[in-house]
Amino acid sequence: MNLFLVVLSLAFTRTARSHNFDDPNADHSAAAIAFANAGNMKDGVRAFQSAARFTPTDQTHMNLGVALMRTGRLDEAEVNMKTALRMAPPSGPRREDALENMEALEQHLRHRRGEPIHGPAKQKPVHRPQLMHQRPLAHRGQSFRRVSWAELDRDALGIGKEPFVITDLLMDWFSRDMWPDTWEKVLVDNFPEAVVDFYPYNMLQSTSPYLLRVARGVKELMATGADAHFPDRPGQGDLEGRYMHLQLTPSMWRTLEALGNIPAERHPLLLNDEWLRECMGPLDSEVAAEWNLKTHWKIILIGTRGSGMHNHSDTLRTASWHAHVAGKKWWHVCGTLENSSDACFEDVLQRGDILYYPRDWHHETQILETPTITITDTVANMGNAEGILEKTFGECTGRDSLFKFDFSAQLCDALDKCTKWWKKKVKSAGRTWGKVASWRKRAVPGRVEI
Repeated sequence: MNLFLVVLSLAFTRTARSHNFDDPNADHSAAAIAFANAGNMKDGVRAFQSAARFTPTDQTHMNLGVALMRTGRLDEAEVNMKTALRMAPPSGPRREDALENMEALEQHLRHRRGEPIHGPAKQKPVHRPQLMHQRPLAHRGQSFRRVSWAELDRDALGIGKEPFVITDLLMDWFSRDMWPDTWEKVLVDNFPEAVVDFYPYNMLQSTSPYLLRVARGVKELMATGADAHFPDRPGQGDLEGRYMHLQLTPSMWRTLEALGNIPAERHPLLLNDEWLRECMGPLDSEVAAEWNLKTHWKIILIGTRGSGMHNHSDTLRTASWHAHVAGKKWWHVCGTLENSSDACFEDVLQRGDILYYPRDWHHETQILETPTITITDTVANMGNAEGILEKTFGECTGRDSLFKFDFSAQLCDALDKCTKWWKKKVKSAGRTWGKVASWRKRAVPGRVEI
């Protein structure tokens, strides 16, 4: 069966330049298929989005879901396919088509959960004796490739194409040497007014955090027995383990650099803020702080044994690095290699290790020692910047707001500058970048603040 359910003439040859994506009367589905047939999936997705926006039916949402699935945007695909199923008739060919496409998507979703891509989803999972909580992952991943600083500098390892661990980049980090004993004092003394996301009942299931000041969060994280404010909840299905995330603004990050906890002079792979300085102004500005906090761009993650993060991919399709400065953490990471084959990696990382993974790699973690601490930063580069800024454009305009970041108009204006900065950088390297439009010109009515 053709997954694009609307059958239209392939002779339709409208270009992105001539097609008005904001015209409520245009035949956006026809334009989308023409773009897709020409190999222009970016504008194909845009046109399918317009079709679903102006003519919301089970078929337009299904077409959009399939297009998103084919471009690897699985979370957005799932949202639209579920919408299509809600809108489809209770029986008949359209219902059957919707269910068939949903099953095709489920094959991809099973892969990111580490389950078999074909066959029963309930296959017996692999037992991992080091974990407090066994997870529904049906196959064991291979070990991460481990590289040294020297090997990284030779750049002969296909850096950025698959996950890998760097073994010796934390040798001069104070956080690696001192945080196993001093992390509580460092955080409380330097960030007393900061607020942490505290998960007293783990993050291996999707749960909402409690918002606490740093000192209270540290106390609750390490509390035992009657000292814990958040008691056990029998019968609720909670998994043992407490997790705390401290979102870092640029000024907080700079404080850690000034103290030597994160060296200001470090390997280029771990320096990711040039573009933010260029388009958001001073790193202590309100706009820069808003970006970091709302996107969770830089985080300190601290947990007790058994805590962890459920299987997910990063919202903005970014790359990321995680510096392990205390304890041990189990990682399971799955994605697609450069040769289009699927792969999973799995390992226990410990103090001194830095994990890097590219965009669209799904990952799950579980902490093996109390406390385990990682410092993480998000990576935008020429390979993923356009995808990141496409998503933020949708958030700013209100036309594709899946993640509800609620960006301010001031931040969206800054992101317009970021798009121009990245486009110039990408084009100077001989690559292409699509047409750039201001978010204010595309925003839905009432979205723009004057």
